[in-house]
Amino acid sequence: MACAGRLDILSDAEPTPLSSAPPRPTLNNQVPADRRYWVLGAVMLVQFTAVLTSTIVSTAAPTIVDELHGLDLYAWLFSAYLLASSVTVPVVGKLSDLFGRRPFYIAGLLLFLVGSAISGLSQNMGELIAARALTGVGGGAMMVLGVTTIGDIFSPRQRGRWMGLIVSVFGLGSIIGPLVGGFITDHFGWR
Repeated sequence: MACAGRLDILSDAEPTPLSSAPPRPTLNNQVPADRRYWVLGAVMLVQFTAVLTSTIVSTAAPTIVDELHGLDLYAWLFSAYLLASSVTVPVVGKLSDLFGRRPFYIAGLLLFLVGSAISGLSQNMGELIAARALTGVGGGAMMVLGVTTIGDIFSPRQRGRWMGLIVSVFGLGSIIGPLVGGFITDHFGWR
């Protein structure tokens, strides 16, 4: 009975307007709720670019190695990227927890783009392997931050659906990349 009386008192209370300003959107880890789909689209685009670039390189690799006379270093073309990416993932993941995601995401994207540009300008296999390692640092940052960004902006109940969408981007890039890589290498060259 005492509990019912208390509920009546609370329900009879009149809400008082605090200000005449329009209501602000709810924030999910510093991203307004009305912008989280834009963030999702940006993450998907960055992930697609990273996967597409990697698969294009794998298709063009025989032509690249033949032109640069580096058959003995062929495996390092891929190992440098994977090794740098594997080391970057836990480091950037922890640093982004401490200092925020955005600066590391932008830095990862810039390193990826600069490494890709240097790869195209490489004159020998040593330069190409170093550029692929730089690209791997950027790629590792983009991969880990893409996943953590989805975890930040969507509730645990919604994450599975949106992570499925991100994984579908990997599948699409893995299918399109070799086709695009073969076409570009055959018609325009690998640079």
